[in-house]
Amino acid sequence: NVVVDVGPHGLHGETVNMPRRGVTGAMWTGEEMCWRHCSRGYAAMHFHDDDLSDARWGTDFEWEVPAELPSGAYAVRLKCGDEEDSIPFFICPPKGTKRAELCVLFSTFTYMVYGNHARVDFGEKLQERMATWPGAYKYNPATHGRQYGLSTYNNHTDGSGIDTASRHRPLMTLKCGFISIAEAEEGGSGVRHFQADTHLLAWLHKQGISYDVLTDDELSAEGVEALAPYRCVCTGTHPEYHTGGMLDALQGYKAQGGRLVYLGGNGFYWRIALHQDLEGILEIRRAEGGIRAWAAQPGEYYNAFDGGYGGLWRRNGRAPQTVAGVGFSAQGTFGKAGFYRIAPDVREDERTAWIFKHVTDDTLGDTGLCAGGAAGKPLPFLLHLKL
Repeated sequence: NVVVDVGPHGLHGETVNMPRRGVTGAMWTGEEMCWRHCSRGYAAMHFHDDDLSDARWGTDFEWEVPAELPSGAYAVRLKCGDEEDSIPFFICPPKGTKRAELCVLFSTFTYMVYGNHARVDFGEKLQERMATWPGAYKYNPATHGRQYGLSTYNNHTDGSGIDTASRHRPLMTLKCGFISIAEAEEGGSGVRHFQADTHLLAWLHKQGISYDVLTDDELSAEGVEALAPYRCVCTGTHPEYHTGGMLDALQGYKAQGGRLVYLGGNGFYWRIALHQDLEGILEIRRAEGGIRAWAAQPGEYYNAFDGGYGGLWRRNGRAPQTVAGVGFSAQGTFGKAGFYRIAPDVREDERTAWIFKHVTDDTLGDTGLCAGGAAGKPLPFLLHLKL
C-alpha cells in the first residue's frame, strides 16, 4: 500500500482501500506478462469508487477468553431495541496444545473470498425464505452489499472484477442464519460455507465426539506444526482457496501419517495471496482457465501481493487431486441428489471395513440438507496422472 515517488522530490504516499496494483499501464507492450520483470510496463494503479479494505470502525468492547472455554465456533450476540445481529468467531486451543484427537479446519479464507457475494439468482423465492424461516438473516448483499464492498465473485461499478477480499468490514454472508440460495428441492437448507460447516459441528456434538477448531489463519501462519498433534484433520464443505504454504502443510501432515478427511466439493481449487503487511486481506487473480465470474485482463495474471502466478492451482502444477485424491469437475443445479449403494465386499475388505463399521444401511446419501441428498452443487472426479 506504499507508493514510492522515484522523482527528485520523493513525494511518497500511501494508498487507501487497496486499489489494484500490478496492472498494465500505457507503456505495456505485451512482450512481458509479469509486473516483476517490467516495471515500466506496469506503472499504473486501478482505482474503483467501491474499493473497501477496511471500514475503520472503532472498538466498542473487548472480551477475555476464559482459559477453560472449549475450542469451537461461537458468536457475539448484539441487540439494539428490536434489532439483533451476531458476529461469529472461532476459539482455537492454546498454541502448541490440543484438547482432542480430531481437528475441524474452518475455511476462513474461502469465507472471505465469498464475503458479501451478491448472487445473480437472488429473487423472490429467496426473499420469501429470508422473511419466513425462523432465525434467517434478513439482509442480503444483493440489496445491501455495495456500501460494504461486494465479493470477488462480483464486479466493481466500472465493470472490472473484484480481486481483493477483506474481513475488516461487515460480512453479511458470515452471519448466523444467512441463506445463500433458494433450494429447488423440498428440505434443502440453502446455506453454504460457514453456515453449512456448522452442520458438521452439530453432528459431532450429537455423537459425543470431541474436537478442536483451527482455521485457515492458523494453517497459513503455523503450517504443518498446527496440524501435527492431531490423529485426524477434517475439512468443511467448501475449502476452495489456499496459498502454497497451506497446501504444503496439508500434504506434509499426510506424509507424516496424518489422516485428512475431505468433506467438501470444489476444494483446493484457486490460488490466493495474502497481504504481507496487513492482516485479514487477500488477493485472487482469476487467470486462464476455471469457472470464473470474471477473467483477469491480459498481462494481469500475476498477484500484486506476492508476485506469484494467479488462477487455478492446477495451472500451477498442483491439481486438487494431489491433496485430496479428487478434484472439482463440474457445477450447476442438478435437481434432487441421487444415492449410493454400498458394495458388499467393502464391509469385508480390511482396507475399507473400518469406514462402514457403524453404518447399518445399504444405501448412502438418500437424505441431506443440500439437494435432498448427500451431494453438493460442485462434483469432484478422480484423475490418474502418468508421471
